[in-house]
Amino acid sequence: MRVPTNAASVHFRGEQVADFLFLFGTMTNGVQTWEVKLHRRILGKHLLQASRQTPLTEAATNTLVRGV
Repeated sequence: MRVPTNAASVHFRGEQVADFLFLFGTMTNGVQTWEVKLHRRILGKHLLQASRQTPLTEAATNTLVRGV
């Protein structure tokens, strides 16, 4: 998964999610690669939820939200 580099408190959830960690040295164009490990191999559709926080300054009136 690729998550913006300014994201904080990154978390992945799903029935089969075993662990997740960001990979050092994979930062390009403002995104960081994360590895999501599953308990077992999954074929077909599977729900995976990603959450994060993006810090803003108090004076911010608008922002660009980049997707995962």
